[in-house]
Amino acid sequence: ILDLKSGKILSPIEVGEAQGVAVDREGARYFLGNDDDHSRAIVDSKKLAQTGVVKTDGAVDAIAFDAKNKMIYAAEDSGTHVWVIDPSKLKVVANVTIPGNPK
Repeated sequence: ILDLKSGKILSPIEVGEAQGVAVDREGARYFLGNDDDHSRAIVDSKKLAQTGVVKTDGAVDAIAFDAKNKMIYAAEDSGTHVWVIDPSKLKVVANVTIPGNPK
């Protein structure tokens, strides 16, 4: 975790090659994609510590967090899937197939 104002590292967290970041301001969490092992890391933004990991069937290109329904949406990199992840249960709850090869 990096302090953007000072440029200092606040806390190193091993999450592999990060790809995609989403923020849950209310729940004080960061969600990071890891292309190395196709996982999504959940990080407590106050403790600056990883609190969970969720695996997907492929690499993720983009991540979004919906504050209303408290779900993570992770789009497959060069693929046709969007995984819906429940961060409180640490699992994929839906796999939405999308047409084509979106970018």
